[in-house]
Amino acid sequence: MVEYALILILIAIVVIVIMTTLGKTTSNLYSNINGGLGASPGPSASASPTATPTATPTATPTATPTASPTKTAKPTKTPK
Repeated sequence: MVEYALILILIAIVVIVIMTTLGKTTSNLYSNINGGLGASPGPSASASPTATPTATPTATPTATPTASPTKTAKPTKTPK
């Protein structure tokens, strides 16, 4: 009966170690995604009343080249 208790304790320790490792990995993954989207990490980013919006860059208009319409050649039928 003691053997079963030792196996159960060993399984519990392994599960705790795996969950701790996966928790850190998952947290890092979501932090990287959040950083890639341009948001600052942490829950206080959206609740902060003193956050100032950043200026968005404006694109300067550029001249687009005008293409003249071209006709495509129709395939010719070859006699059999």
